[in-house]
Amino acid sequence: MQLNWNDIRPLNGSQANGFEELCAQLARAESPDRAKFERKGTPDAGVECYCILPDRSEWGWQAKYFNTLGTSQWEQLDKSVKTALDNHPKLVRYFVCIPLDRPDARIEGQKSAMQRWNERVEKWEGWAQKRDMCVEFVWWGSSELLERLSQNEHIGRRYFWFDQRGFDNEWFQTRLDEAVEAAGPRYTPEVHVDLPIARDLELFGRTESAFDAIKSLAREIRKELQYANSSDSTQEDPSKIPALDDLLKAGDKILKTFSLLEYKPDGILSFAAIIKEIESANCLASKAWKILSGLAREYDAKHQEENDYSPHRNTPFAQRFHFIGRLQSKLRAVRSSLLHADEFINNKLMILNGKAGTGKTHLLCDFANRRIASEAPTVLLMGQRFLDEDSPWTQMLQQLDLPGVSAKEFVGALEAAAQAAGCRALVIIDALNEGQGRVIWPVHIAAFLSALEKSPWIGVLLSVRSTYEDVVISEEIRKRAVSVTHDGFANHEYDAARTFFSYYGLEFPSTPILQPEFQNPLLLKTLCLGLKDREKRRLPRGFHGITSTLDLYLETVNKKLAKELDFNPSDQLVRKALERIATQMVEADDRWLPRPKAEKIVNEVLPGRGFSQSLYRGLVTEGVLIEERYERTGDSREEAVFISYDRFTDHIIADSLLRRHLDADDPKVAFSEGGGLVFICETEGYAGYGMEGLMVEKRQSPNA
Repeated sequence: MQLNWNDIRPLNGSQANGFEELCAQLARAESPDRAKFERKGTPDAGVECYCILPDRSEWGWQAKYFNTLGTSQWEQLDKSVKTALDNHPKLVRYFVCIPLDRPDARIEGQKSAMQRWNERVEKWEGWAQKRDMCVEFVWWGSSELLERLSQNEHIGRRYFWFDQRGFDNEWFQTRLDEAVEAAGPRYTPEVHVDLPIARDLELFGRTESAFDAIKSLAREIRKELQYANSSDSTQEDPSKIPALDDLLKAGDKILKTFSLLEYKPDGILSFAAIIKEIESANCLASKAWKILSGLAREYDAKHQEENDYSPHRNTPFAQRFHFIGRLQSKLRAVRSSLLHADEFINNKLMILNGKAGTGKTHLLCDFANRRIASEAPTVLLMGQRFLDEDSPWTQMLQQLDLPGVSAKEFVGALEAAAQAAGCRALVIIDALNEGQGRVIWPVHIAAFLSALEKSPWIGVLLSVRSTYEDVVISEEIRKRAVSVTHDGFANHEYDAARTFFSYYGLEFPSTPILQPEFQNPLLLKTLCLGLKDREKRRLPRGFHGITSTLDLYLETVNKKLAKELDFNPSDQLVRKALERIATQMVEADDRWLPRPKAEKIVNEVLPGRGFSQSLYRGLVTEGVLIEERYERTGDSREEAVFISYDRFTDHIIADSLLRRHLDADDPKVAFSEGGGLVFICETEGYAGYGMEGLMVEKRQSPNA
């Protein structure tokens, strides 16, 4: 295999840094089993990296990007070896990595590079002996390095360091920009609402900020221990018991274990030791509480006998009880946080599910944006771009502008990028249920994930609509993944509405935000855009306001699609399509339609278009119509189409019924026998259409 060392990919603007990192990656791959590998920064104390073997001895690597071996270069090596021997007294093997081979011409009167190496090794071994060390010095030159890179396991690393197509931060940003463009209106970076679910993504991504947040949990415990140590109690205080001293020692032990917790981007980050110590401290706290309770009862009994009892008296035990209660509360909270963190940070597969329109795409785009801004290798792919039934790998590499690259090369190159960046890499695929995802993923997802999961440096995050999760992701895969549900702005409607209204320059509603539709980010954005386009500053109020909100919403979507699909906005094709859908729902006595039927009805309003330019696809993309898997009878499932937002469905169906059956000049006819709305007057409690029903309350009197 021929590689030119002058073509190695620079790292932080330096090919020398790139060469050092490549050597460190090869060293990591060759570290013995059960050895702990450490990558150093600058200054490096004589080694770029080293590994600690189970017997506590060490191997060290030093890399020099030399293009010649002269006096200056040998002096630099001398300095590095001496520094390494001084700073690593347990060193037993030292690798010297240089992208050159050692000539050995054996010409009389001249010293070859091989001879100089042998002389240096003899000198270095002498230095080691003076320090009571026995060190083996190993040469990794051009030939040795190329031999390693030629191995199949390093195919991706070879691609990363010498092909130089992709996998730098500019490439990751370009690929993200393409994904964001495909996301369309589902991602609005200017209007972002911080939600707790984002912290779960940070944990899964193993960001250093997430790790710092975990370590900061120790502060809460430290505060409670400081509270106890600041007590004014004297040694004679009856509340001073050995069990409390044991509890304080257990608390200090927890803090010490927290301080030993170190960030690492791969492998298992173990919180088990801290959790075990917290559980032990909780037991000690319960024991101390029990002992104090007994002493407090004795204390009260004694003062009652001495007629010195008052239920409002401050006892010497109150402060201790308060401390134990507060400490136990903090310990339980920290334990819960650690268990939660362990579930996310130590898993390499995450599934994000949720209903349509809850903001999964926005969440993932924002997360990917922040990661790439911090130079963490991140690939975001949109499910809607998987358009045929080819292997997902083939389609993914085409989307990433890497035609001809194999899956193994991609995984190896992404791992190399992660190691160079010193953090976990992520592959994120949004909306598995879109495009041809419902066809390709059930067949290919296991093999697709298997290739990625071979690397301990890569995590995979998949998002899917809840109703399709069991369709596109097998039960076996779901069981080993960590899952989280995105509920949109639920419980955060106020913050979301204020953020959106402020951004679009609208007046914030004076009444509480009660409409459940405001939990949906896409609807909230569409309404704000509609108000701004109408040059209005506030939402309409009351029940009439709900109808006006629907009109505003449909008008805004109609205007947007008219521009994208090139039709006259005055034709109100969006409303016409929904009215046709509503009419069919009434006739079918259901609140859903089979997908093929719904698609046909909508596209008859704007015929002659391919799928990508069809009105049906536009309504689905804008979230007006929702495709779902619906269990009709027993285990039978079919693909159904709903009008998004239940109350909008009610209004559209009611409006359709009134338009068809109500004569404004003689409304009584519609409610008389044989009239189209007579069902409203039937004496049973309610009349319904389909699954959840158009719940129209029926009057006891036909004239009501």
